[in-house]
Amino acid sequence: MVDVLLIDDDPTFSELMKQRLEHEGFTVKVQAGALGGSLSAVRRGEYKLVILDINMPGLSGAGLCDLIRRENAALPIFFLSSMDIAELRPLATKHGATLALSKGASRDQVVAAVRRHIGGAAPTAPTATAKK
Repeated sequence: MVDVLLIDDDPTFSELMKQRLEHEGFTVKVQAGALGGSLSAVRRGEYKLVILDINMPGLSGAGLCDLIRRENAALPIFFLSSMDIAELRPLATKHGATLALSKGASRDQVVAAVRRHIGGAAPTAPTATAKK
C-alpha cells in the first residue's frame, strides 16, 4: 500500500512535495491530473491519503473528491491549492475534504498534517502556519 497519492498538474511542485514526503519516510505516487486511473486505485484501497490540487485541466480536484467520497467516506483527502485559503476552506467543506492547505504553506506543515492523518515518525522540525 502506498501512503500518499498526490494529484497535481504542476510537475515541479509535485516533485518537490514528493521528495519531501519521501525524505520523511512516506511512500508517494504522483499523478499529473485527475483523469489517470486514480479512482480505480482508490477503490482497490491502494492509498492511505490523497492530496488534490483543485485547478486542473479536465476533472477538477473538487470533482474528483466528490467521486472518491462516493466510494470511500473515510479516506483522508487534502486540498492543496494555490487558491486563497479563505476560498479553499469552504470548498473543502462542501466537497468533503479532510483538510485544506495553501500551496504557500510550508512543506513541514504538510508533512505534519500527513503524519496526523496516517501516522509516521515524530516531526523533525517545527511547523509553520498557512497563509491566511
